[in-house]
Formats: sequence, structure tokens, C-alpha cells
Amino acid sequence: MTKFLDIQMLQISKDILLYQINYIVSILKKYFIFESFLTCVQVLNSIKLS
Repeated sequence: MTKFLDIQMLQISKDILLYQINYIVSILKKYFIFESFLTCVQVLNSIKLS
């Protein structure tokens, strides 16, 4: 019985870990997309100015 519980706990913690990793990755993606958008805007502005 304890063996089964241990496996359950491992499974749950693994799921939580995966969920957290996915969450962090999604935030990073949003941030990078935003950053690259800003960079594009800056490049376009500098091209216009020159």
C-alpha cells in the first residue's frame, strides 16, 4: 500500500513539475516575442531615420 502511495505522490509531483515548466516556458515565449517585436520596431525606426 505504501508503495502505491509513493508512486502516486511521485506521479503528482511530476505532473506539478511539468505544469510549472510549461507555465514558465509560456511566459518566456511571450517575453521573447515581445522583446523581438520591440527590436523590430527599433530597427524599422532607425531605417526610417537614416
